[in-house]
Amino acid sequence: MNTIKLALASTLLSLLAAAPAAADVTVGSNGGGNCYPFSCLPTDEGVWYQQVYSATAFGGPISISAISVFKSQGGAMDTATYTLNFYTTGTAVNDLSTDRATNQGALLGSFGSFVVSGEMPDVLTFAGPAFSYDPSGGNLLLDVSITAASPLNAYNSFFQADYQGVQTSRAWGYVGGDGGAGTGALVTTFATGAAVPEPASWALMIGGFGLVGAAMRRRVAVTA
Repeated sequence: MNTIKLALASTLLSLLAAAPAAADVTVGSNGGGNCYPFSCLPTDEGVWYQQVYSATAFGGPISISAISVFKSQGGAMDTATYTLNFYTTGTAVNDLSTDRATNQGALLGSFGSFVVSGEMPDVLTFAGPAFSYDPSGGNLLLDVSITAASPLNAYNSFFQADYQGVQTSRAWGYVGGDGGAGTGALVTTFATGAAVPEPASWALMIGGFGLVGAAMRRRVAVTA
């Protein structure tokens, strides 16, 4: 019995050692300010916003539980309701289409709807039910719908934005279907929950429990 316990303990320790550690991931470097989408897009009669993040920015499969964007220049934000969904996408960074549906791949998860208003905070965070993202399945797409807008008709608050167009870019649409696309996407930090085990970790766990089962069968046979 001690042998079986030791084998089980060794298997669990090996699994923990092999599993990737959860860590926050920040995509983009601050190269200036941008008021889209949570500050002045409603002022421009914007109704949707998308941002793509390169799969290469993520070290492996993760569980995403929140995203944060950061103040560049403070001020009042437009009041509106923003609904956040996440998709995989086969669209490359800096190649998003102004046809919103074209950019959407498989739906990964939804954080739900949030009312944003008032003075821009130093950090604006959206949290929701955690979802799994595997970079091997394509780039990550954030899709934002904008409703119930009460715009300020002003451009006085800006978020940190990346204008390199290497790891992240954006697209947006207005009432009537017009829109645009390009760099200037928001620097974004992804908060991760428990790390998603790699396939090798699952194989290790299954193999380990197989060894434990074999040891138990041998012990029963010897006792008989």
